[in-house]
Amino acid sequence: MKKRQLITALWLLYSVTALQAQEILKTPLRMRIGLTTGFTSFRGTINKPQQVREYNSDLNYYAWDNGTSGQPLDFYHLGIQIEYFVLDNRFGLSAGLHFAQMQTDFTPTNSYFYWQMPSDGLTTHYIRVRNMDQKKQYIGIPLEVKWFMSKKNMSAMPYLKVGCTLNYCLNTNTSVHFQDAAMEKYSDEIKSRLPETSSFFASFYPAFGVRFGKENYDSRWNPWFNLEMRLGEIVLSENLSSFTKYNITGFGAQIALQIPSVFPHRKSVNIPICCCCTSGRLTSKTLRAVCRWNTVMKTNC
Repeated sequence: MKKRQLITALWLLYSVTALQAQEILKTPLRMRIGLTTGFTSFRGTINKPQQVREYNSDLNYYAWDNGTSGQPLDFYHLGIQIEYFVLDNRFGLSAGLHFAQMQTDFTPTNSYFYWQMPSDGLTTHYIRVRNMDQKKQYIGIPLEVKWFMSKKNMSAMPYLKVGCTLNYCLNTNTSVHFQDAAMEKYSDEIKSRLPETSSFFASFYPAFGVRFGKENYDSRWNPWFNLEMRLGEIVLSENLSSFTKYNITGFGAQIALQIPSVFPHRKSVNIPICCCCTSGRLTSKTLRAVCRWNTVMKTNC
């Protein structure tokens, strides 16, 4: 019996020296995918078509001391972005695809304005128009660089960001609303005489934001919520609208919901089993018994 126990002990001792276990190491996620939506509002001067017979003071804008106006030029966007984190997650590099809509209008403060129709040489005709509006749909690519201002893994992380967008116009929809519904037949004639607009536009913007949500290695569902303000967006294109001449930087806001692009994963490395035992990582009764025997035999790991 003693001989059998001795053989068993020697076999267990040999197993301890050869056996290895796995330590679970948590690794930070490098990539997240998110949904974004937001808006940017610009101000500019009215781009009055030559056919409009009305004083500027009767149109819907508010003159400032410098001679510019508050004619709005608004963009709304919805998209998807992928962000990759580098340098201990202090920097984020992102790219994506979004759909945007620009809208502007040409509206008098009175109930209508006059539009001059082509003359036949003897008679000039005018049509009363209530207002005109224009909507343009774009597909675009946003490119952004984000810098987190703190190294700590906090639930609210402030960051600075710079970005640019490259956009292509998919569709332009211009509507003309008449004072007299019988004049609707002249709608295409008026649209054909409006100034042409550019199909491309690009913009550059700095932003400040806050990320809500911590890096959680133990959760398979770890969303982040971002809220940011765009501070002085600059449009690098001209002729965006038939009604508005852009001349002032825009301001806006964006929100985003980000989730891990892959579930949190764990990395395995081999370490001696006795070291696992002394650090309290073993749960197997057999392995704990092996290590207790190893202690009795005064065998080092």
